Amino acid sequence: MLKKQNLRILDANFNRAREGLRVVEDILRYGKNKEDLFKKIKNIRHRLSSIMFKYYPLLVKSRNIKEDPGYFEKEKGRRKNLNDILKFNIFRVEEAMRVIEEIMKLEDSN
Repeated sequence: MLKKQNLRILDANFNRAREGLRVVEDILRYGKNKEDLFKKIKNIRHRLSSIMFKYYPLLVKSRNIKEDPGYFEKEKGRRKNLNDILKFNIFRVEEAMRVIEEIMKLEDSN
């Protein structure tokens, strides 16, 4: 059984990864007209969502925004153009997936 604190970490990072993938997908689709790449990112986002769906009821129950010490922190860093946004969100997804990987090592050998 997944521990509540681990569920909170997974919830935040599944959401972070999916949001970052969506930003990347939209920039590739609308901003850069890269059909092949946006479709690959869309597929990855959908695959991640299907994995997350397995845990979704537990993830939602684990949310506790009132006790999140970082909830009101503002994100720092300016973006000057679409390439900056694209890079930032690729790094965001990478970091979120790393956290998911590490937490799942504690919880599930699969």
